[in-house]
Amino acid sequence: METKTTLEASTLEALHSLYATTAGSEGFYAEASKAAKDPVFIRLFAFLADQRAAIEAELAKHLALNLETPSEDGASLKDALHATWMKMRALLNGGDPYVLLIEAERAEERIQADYERLIKATAGSAMNAVLLRQLGLLKTAHDRIRELRDLAAEASA
Repeated sequence: METKTTLEASTLEALHSLYATTAGSEGFYAEASKAAKDPVFIRLFAFLADQRAAIEAELAKHLALNLETPSEDGASLKDALHATWMKMRALLNGGDPYVLLIEAERAEERIQADYERLIKATAGSAMNAVLLRQLGLLKTAHDRIRELRDLAAEASA
């Protein structure tokens, strides 16, 4: 029977994957907070970067309980390209909040999809409650970003 200190290989693989994805998300938001011009968005993106760092730390703790070392090596090229694309769009658009929010929403949809896929793949694991709680945080962030994106679109119109 799987416990939090004796996770199955498939669960450990999922945790490693989510750790890398979350690290990519943290990096994205750290860059977004630098690219933003509006203090509201600077704080929002910094908050989300900090939130992702906390999720990373929690995942790392559970990996360490299983004598696993978390690694950001799995952070995908896609994450790096997305962060670079966001920086370029921000530069070209003068840090327009709408543009940054579009890219943030894409980032949120990607990490949520990864979580949902891996929660399904590891259904019933000892980590299910942790992953579902983390997914709830991600969904809340996504909803907030979408709301702000819509408000920014209305303000631009």
